[in-house]
Formats: sequence, C-alpha cells, structure tokens
Amino acid sequence: MPPGKGGGGHVVLVLDESVQQLPWESMACVKAASVSRLPTAALLSYLVDGQPAQRKVDSRVGYYVLNPGGDLAHTQAKFEAAFRSQPWDG
Repeated sequence: MPPGKGGGGHVVLVLDESVQQLPWESMACVKAASVSRLPTAALLSYLVDGQPAQRKVDSRVGYYVLNPGGDLAHTQAKFEAAFRSQPWDG
C-alpha cells in the first residue's frame, strides 16, 4: 500500500529485531489494511512463490514512516538520526 493511500490492502512487515517491539500494526497509516508480521523475507518469498527464495532483499533500498501523526516526539527523537543515516526514503 503506497504511503498516504489508506486503502484496505495487505501490509507484510519484515522487521529488524531492533524495531520489532514497536506497535507497527497500531499506526494510523496501516489501520485500514490487514497487517501481518513475518520473521524473514525468505519466508515471505516462499509463501508467495511456493518455493525457497532465490533472491535477496537489498537493504540499501527502503522506505520508512516515522511519526506520521506528529504525536510521537520522543520516538522520533530516538530513531530519526538512525533512519536518516540509511539510504532510505522517508
């Protein structure tokens, strides 16, 4: 689901262990969607393709959403520098 679309699609989260504890499913930007968590991109590939993954996820390409409602100032302060240091859009 593209950011800002708010459709009723499905979002699959494959999260690094450093951010797994955050309540991603409760964020307003995914409230209208069905949300699932999977431990690895390889498992996602297997579930989609029915076979083991033959490709890798490029960690240099990504997108992040940080404090979309503007009400998580402490969280934003904690993670913003780390997110901005990555080659991701956000």
